[in-house]
Amino acid sequence: MPRRLAIIIRIGIGVFFAIAVIHSIVVYQDVATLRRLLSRQQFGVLSPDERRLILADLESSDSNRIASWKVYFRHSLDLESKLSGRVVGLEEVAKLYKSQEYPARSSYFDALLRALSVRQQSMGLTRSVLVDHAGKPDDSEHVSGGEVLRYRFSWYGRDSVALFLVTNDTVLRVGFNVLPDSSAKSKR
Repeated sequence: MPRRLAIIIRIGIGVFFAIAVIHSIVVYQDVATLRRLLSRQQFGVLSPDERRLILADLESSDSNRIASWKVYFRHSLDLESKLSGRVVGLEEVAKLYKSQEYPARSSYFDALLRALSVRQQSMGLTRSVLVDHAGKPDDSEHVSGGEVLRYRFSWYGRDSVALFLVTNDTVLRVGFNVLPDSSAKSKR
């Protein structure tokens, strides 16, 4: 019986060790995958909506609309050269905004808001962190389920707004909209 118990204990330890090794491999692969995905994030990459917008602007032949894309690409190249291909976090984007553009709200402010959005999606975002980095919102509105904070800015020459839905000091959702031409002017 003691020999049988010793064999069972050894098998149990072996199974436990094997499970621990498998778990470590799975966790490592998840971290490696996340790092690989984050390393692909670039400020110059256009979303499908942005590609549709640029196509419509190019097809319009409107020089003002095309000029805003020139600003976008110049800013993207400038930002990429400042970052030297590094993947940066929220704090470094905030420093870039403060040193390059503050108190205006344009290209670097947009990058800051998008970094806050990534933070919200990946690890959560509190109202205090949002306000510490982006400043006081332009206005807010109480809605069912929380409060919407609005930040107006110029997105490459176009009046835009970022909306942050906050409930119990936690940012639940983030949205971005380019405003119609007739909208109130943003802070520049």
